[in-house]
Amino acid sequence: MKWIGSVRDAVGRLVDAWTGFWFAPEDPLSLGVLRVLVGGMMLYSHLVWGINREGFFGPDGWQSAEAVQEFCAEDWLPSFWWYVPVEQLRLVRILCLIPLLMFAIGLWTPMTSVLALVITISNSNRAPLANYGLDQLISVLGLYLVIGGSGSRFSLDAWRRRRRFERRLDRDYHSVWQPPRTSRARLGTRLIQIHFCIIYFFAGMSKLQGDAWWNGEAVWMAFANKEYQSIDMTWLARYPWVFQLATHATIYWELSFPFVIWNRTLRPYVLLLGIGMHAGIGLC
Repeated sequence: MKWIGSVRDAVGRLVDAWTGFWFAPEDPLSLGVLRVLVGGMMLYSHLVWGINREGFFGPDGWQSAEAVQEFCAEDWLPSFWWYVPVEQLRLVRILCLIPLLMFAIGLWTPMTSVLALVITISNSNRAPLANYGLDQLISVLGLYLVIGGSGSRFSLDAWRRRRRFERRLDRDYHSVWQPPRTSRARLGTRLIQIHFCIIYFFAGMSKLQGDAWWNGEAVWMAFANKEYQSIDMTWLARYPWVFQLATHATIYWELSFPFVIWNRTLRPYVLLLGIGMHAGIGLC
């Protein structure tokens, strides 16, 4: 019956690997960096919504409650803006800036991370027809930053904990402050990684439904559309192979991302291509 022991050992190794993948204690360094960036974008997005608060959130704005409910009849759109009187919109919007700023700088993060997520989701759900990728991604990342405990690094919370530690051990010169390694930091990081793999894969799959991504014209169509132009790139019409290569490379990169990103040798090149792609989109 040796095979039973072999199977038991194999299952044990599989369970250990699975548990380690999701829950092995990890330094929340990357989550701390993301909290600063995502918190800053949440604050920026909230300020942009406030440029015309009555237009976005008012009962007689561009997206009235009746219009949103009719258009999104099958969706549940929780938002506290549904319950804010129009004369209180300005006050509530200003009050929302406080937890958003506190989250970005990492103050009282266990509480402010949840409040920042609620505010961000409420903004998006009150005016769903005005959303785009930024609103979706900062909501997704905000959820995982709550789960991962993102206030342990690059935050005022971490600074305060370190100061308390140093005051208690001011005479013990052998004690050195070490940021906590936690299982929730690993879980939050893994959820972000897996979610981005899913996003890129299905972004590539959806592009395959369009003829322009098969014949190589998709990137050119974006360059030729003046509504999207930051820089005039129509000169590429003289070099069709450039935008055809960019079109097909985008498809290959997005479809392969969930599989090759886990290879440590290929990872830097995959990330470099991704940075180049997104930088090009932002620039052009």
